[in-house]
Amino acid sequence: MAVKNIDTILILGATSGLGEAFTHYFHSQGKKVLAAGCNVDKLASLKSELKGLETFRIDVEDIANLDTNLKNVIKEFPGLDSVFVFPSIMNFFSFKDPGSSTEKDISSEVTTNLTAPILIARTVVPLLLPLNRPATLITVSSGLRYIPVPIYPVYVTTKAGIRSSLEKCLIYYEGEKSPEKGE
Repeated sequence: MAVKNIDTILILGATSGLGEAFTHYFHSQGKKVLAAGCNVDKLASLKSELKGLETFRIDVEDIANLDTNLKNVIKEFPGLDSVFVFPSIMNFFSFKDPGSSTEKDISSEVTTNLTAPILIARTVVPLLLPLNRPATLITVSSGLRYIPVPIYPVYVTTKAGIRSSLEKCLIYYEGEKSPEKGE
């Protein structure tokens, strides 16, 4: 991955999986890394392991405070030029067996995989656009979005939804900066 256009990166979901791997990678490349997640013990461990790492407790399921939490990070680090959104939930259940999931499980999966990334984009895109230099917003989708996997019905639906939603965002902003508008 080319990192020349990334100076300061906020990684949401930095405490496990891809988020943790990218936290280590960008730190090793000398980038200013702002690691966010909801596991405070894991955030503390990362901070002690990676010198200069900044950490923030941000729970993407806390929709009521998500915008404020993001704006606080951006205010503290106005040089932020990249946001990677890694939190994801993949629950197994079957519509044939309603007891294999709960309303809370389904709601949590939809919030984490679809609602939160859309709200994050709504908050950060207007702050990244005026930078007058390359900026990056990445969310995680999945190839499974193309396959109707019956044991992961919410996961594949949310991953298809996030892909579709952010494609529309990209098309809109590419139109805003089109050559026809003299930009």
